Amino acid sequence: MSLLVLRGPGGAGKSTVSKKLVEHLRETRKVGLIEADSFYWDIAGRDPNPDIMYEGLRRLADLYLSKNYDFVIEGILTAKDKFGIPRINDLVRTAQTYDTKTGFFHLYASIDLLRERVKTKFTKNGWNFDEKAFQGWYNNSLKSILPNEIRIDTQEKSPDEIVSEIIKYI
Repeated sequence: MSLLVLRGPGGAGKSTVSKKLVEHLRETRKVGLIEADSFYWDIAGRDPNPDIMYEGLRRLADLYLSKNYDFVIEGILTAKDKFGIPRINDLVRTAQTYDTKTGFFHLYASIDLLRERVKTKFTKNGWNFDEKAFQGWYNNSLKSILPNEIRIDTQEKSPDEIVSEIIKYI
Protein backbone atom coordinates (compact mmCIF):
# COMPACT_ATOMS: atom_id res chain seq x y z
CA MET A 1 0.00 0.00 0.00
CA SER A 2 1.04 3.57 -0.64
CA LEU A 3 -0.03 7.00 0.49
CA LEU A 4 0.84 9.45 -2.28
CA VAL A 5 0.55 13.20 -1.77
CA LEU A 6 0.76 15.59 -4.73
CA ARG A 7 1.21 19.19 -3.62
CA GLY A 8 2.17 22.46 -5.23
CA PRO A 9 0.81 25.81 -6.29
CA GLY A 10 -2.35 26.32 -8.29
CA GLY A 11 -1.83 25.53 -11.96
CA ALA A 12 0.99 23.03 -11.39
CA GLY A 13 -1.13 20.13 -12.69
CA LYS A 14 -1.96 18.35 -9.43
CA SER A 15 -5.57 17.50 -10.33
CA THR A 16 -4.78 16.37 -13.86
CA VAL A 17 -1.77 14.29 -12.80
CA SER A 18 -3.53 12.73 -9.79
CA LYS A 19 -6.41 11.54 -11.98
CA LYS A 20 -3.97 10.06 -14.51
CA LEU A 21 -1.98 8.47 -11.67
CA VAL A 22 -5.07 6.85 -10.18
CA GLU A 23 -6.16 5.64 -13.63
CA HIS A 24 -2.74 3.99 -14.04
CA LEU A 25 -2.65 2.48 -10.55
CA ARG A 26 -6.18 1.07 -10.80
CA GLU A 27 -4.96 -1.31 -13.48
CA THR A 28 -3.30 -3.40 -10.75
CA ARG A 29 -4.64 -2.28 -7.36
CA LYS A 30 -7.40 -0.62 -5.38
CA VAL A 31 -6.91 3.15 -5.17
CA GLY A 32 -8.75 6.04 -3.55
CA LEU A 33 -8.35 9.71 -4.51
CA ILE A 34 -9.26 12.89 -2.70
CA GLU A 35 -8.86 16.32 -4.24
CA ALA A 36 -8.32 18.63 -1.28
CA ASP A 37 -9.88 21.64 -3.03
CA SER A 38 -13.09 19.73 -3.73
CA PHE A 39 -13.06 18.39 -0.19
CA TYR A 40 -12.66 21.91 1.22
CA TRP A 41 -15.30 23.54 -0.99
CA ASP A 42 -17.87 20.76 -1.22
CA ILE A 43 -17.53 18.60 1.91
CA ALA A 44 -15.99 20.76 4.63
CA GLY A 45 -18.28 23.60 3.58
CA ARG A 46 -15.45 26.14 3.24
CA ASP A 47 -14.90 26.03 6.98
CA PRO A 48 -12.05 28.48 7.67
CA ASN A 49 -10.62 26.18 10.35
CA PRO A 50 -7.97 24.00 8.65
CA ASP A 51 -8.26 21.47 11.50
CA ILE A 52 -11.62 20.38 10.07
CA MET A 53 -10.23 19.72 6.62
CA TYR A 54 -7.04 18.01 7.74
CA GLU A 55 -8.86 15.79 10.23
CA GLY A 56 -11.25 14.81 7.44
CA LEU A 57 -8.37 14.01 5.11
CA ARG A 58 -6.63 12.01 7.84
CA ARG A 59 -9.79 10.00 8.53
CA LEU A 60 -10.29 9.26 4.84
CA ALA A 61 -6.67 8.15 4.51
CA ASP A 62 -7.13 5.95 7.58
CA LEU A 63 -10.28 4.38 6.13
CA TYR A 64 -8.74 3.62 2.74
CA LEU A 65 -5.45 2.34 4.16
CA SER A 66 -7.29 0.12 6.68
CA LYS A 67 -9.04 -1.54 3.70
CA ASN A 68 -5.69 -2.12 1.90
CA TYR A 69 -6.19 0.60 -0.69
CA ASP A 70 -3.51 2.88 -2.02
CA PHE A 71 -4.55 6.47 -1.41
CA VAL A 72 -3.74 9.60 -3.40
CA ILE A 73 -4.31 13.11 -2.03
CA GLU A 74 -3.73 16.22 -4.10
CA GLY A 75 -3.91 19.87 -3.16
CA ILE A 76 -1.96 22.95 -2.17
CA LEU A 77 -1.95 21.63 1.45
CA THR A 78 0.17 24.30 3.17
CA ALA A 79 -1.49 24.66 6.59
CA LYS A 80 0.51 24.31 9.80
CA ASP A 81 -0.64 23.53 13.34
CA LYS A 82 -0.30 25.92 16.29
CA PHE A 83 3.32 24.79 16.76
CA GLY A 84 4.28 25.52 13.13
CA ILE A 85 4.35 21.85 12.11
CA PRO A 86 2.88 21.09 8.67
CA ARG A 87 -0.57 19.50 9.04
CA ILE A 88 0.32 17.10 6.25
CA ASN A 89 2.44 15.25 8.84
CA ASP A 90 -0.83 13.93 10.32
CA LEU A 91 -1.19 11.86 7.15
CA VAL A 92 2.32 10.47 7.54
CA ARG A 93 1.53 9.30 11.07
CA THR A 94 -1.65 7.64 9.83
CA ALA A 95 0.28 5.84 7.06
CA GLN A 96 2.89 4.67 9.56
CA THR A 97 0.24 2.82 11.58
CA TYR A 98 -0.30 0.61 8.52
CA ASP A 99 3.38 0.29 7.58
CA THR A 100 2.50 2.08 4.36
CA LYS A 101 4.97 3.54 1.94
CA THR A 102 4.54 7.31 1.57
CA GLY A 103 5.51 9.49 -1.34
CA PHE A 104 5.38 13.29 -1.31
CA PHE A 105 5.62 15.08 -4.64
CA HIS A 106 5.78 18.84 -5.10
CA LEU A 107 4.70 19.79 -8.61
CA TYR A 108 5.78 23.17 -9.93
CA ALA A 109 6.31 25.31 -13.04
CA SER A 110 7.29 28.92 -13.75
CA ILE A 111 5.09 31.51 -12.07
CA ASP A 112 4.06 32.91 -15.47
CA LEU A 113 2.84 29.53 -16.69
CA LEU A 114 1.06 28.85 -13.37
CA ARG A 115 -0.67 32.25 -13.57
CA GLU A 116 -1.75 31.53 -17.16
CA ARG A 117 -3.13 28.09 -16.21
CA VAL A 118 -5.00 29.43 -13.17
CA LYS A 119 -6.48 32.36 -15.12
CA THR A 120 -7.67 29.94 -17.81
CA LYS A 121 -9.30 27.67 -15.21
CA PHE A 122 -10.97 30.61 -13.47
CA THR A 123 -12.25 32.09 -16.74
CA LYS A 124 -13.60 28.69 -17.83
CA ASN A 125 -15.52 28.39 -14.53
CA GLY A 126 -16.73 32.00 -14.51
CA TRP A 127 -14.67 32.93 -11.46
CA ASN A 128 -12.78 36.16 -10.89
CA PHE A 129 -9.00 35.84 -10.91
CA ASP A 130 -7.36 37.62 -7.96
CA GLU A 131 -3.65 38.32 -8.51
CA LYS A 132 -3.04 38.99 -4.81
CA ALA A 133 -4.64 35.67 -3.79
CA PHE A 134 -2.68 33.87 -6.52
CA GLN A 135 0.60 35.37 -5.26
CA GLY A 136 -0.32 34.29 -1.71
CA TRP A 137 -1.01 30.69 -2.79
CA TYR A 138 2.18 30.62 -4.80
CA ASN A 139 4.35 32.00 -1.97
CA ASN A 140 2.77 29.69 0.64
CA SER A 141 3.42 26.73 -1.63
CA LEU A 142 7.10 27.64 -1.97
CA LYS A 143 7.47 28.14 1.79
CA SER A 144 5.84 24.79 2.55
CA ILE A 145 8.16 22.50 0.57
CA LEU A 146 9.13 19.58 2.81
CA PRO A 147 12.68 18.22 2.94
CA ASN A 148 11.53 14.76 1.84
CA GLU A 149 9.37 15.96 -1.06
CA ILE A 150 10.32 15.01 -4.57
CA ARG A 151 10.08 18.09 -6.77
CA ILE A 152 8.75 17.63 -10.29
CA ASP A 153 8.81 20.42 -12.88
CA THR A 154 5.58 20.12 -14.88
CA GLN A 155 6.35 22.93 -17.31
CA GLU A 156 7.34 20.92 -20.37
CA LYS A 157 6.02 17.45 -19.48
CA SER A 158 2.77 15.74 -20.32
CA PRO A 159 0.64 14.32 -17.50
CA ASP A 160 1.64 10.81 -18.63
CA GLU A 161 5.34 11.71 -18.37
CA ILE A 162 4.81 13.06 -14.86
CA VAL A 163 2.92 9.92 -13.83
CA SER A 164 5.80 7.79 -15.16
CA GLU A 165 8.19 9.85 -13.07
CA ILE A 166 6.07 9.38 -9.92
CA ILE A 167 5.72 5.64 -10.55
CA LYS A 168 9.53 5.30 -10.40
CA TYR A 169 9.41 6.29 -6.73
CA ILE A 170 6.69 3.92 -5.55
